[in-house]
Amino acid sequence: MAPTPNETDPPWIGSDEQSSTDGGTPAKQARKPLGPIWLALALVVLGLAGYRIYAMLYLAPAATAQPVERLYLCSETHKTFNHTKEIGDEVPVHSPFSKKQTGYPCEPCYKTKKDNVYRDQPYYVTLNKYFDKDGPTVCPDCGREVVGHNPDPRPIHPDAPTTRRAAVSGGD
Repeated sequence: MAPTPNETDPPWIGSDEQSSTDGGTPAKQARKPLGPIWLALALVVLGLAGYRIYAMLYLAPAATAQPVERLYLCSETHKTFNHTKEIGDEVPVHSPFSKKQTGYPCEPCYKTKKDNVYRDQPYYVTLNKYFDKDGPTVCPDCGREVVGHNPDPRPIHPDAPTTRRAAVSGGD
């Protein structure tokens, strides 16, 4: 006679003679050992994950620098043109309008002389630093300061209030 499980034993510890659902055969004889299958499956998954990490780190092609196209302003004709900077290019670059080295990077200015009124098409300004001038760069059209990577002050939606409008009107 098989020993009966103790009431304090965990539920998975039990008699070897518990019958399974297939007609009374002992449960231990009905179970097949899955340990080697799970071990093999785990090794395959870990191997694939390890190879994937190795491939990402060592087999991936190196990132190459992409040329950046930028807007330039001809200092003689005040016309803008796109230029892709290449290795060895120095400011000023060759301008297609003056056919000379008069192309300087420019920044857009959307402001006007009136507060909270903005242009649809910007006025382009070259910063003073490119001409070795001291002091802030001022837009000759509106008289306001222009900085590098000058932000677009226009609201995202035409009916949306800007921060300045909300502050002046009390946020209404």
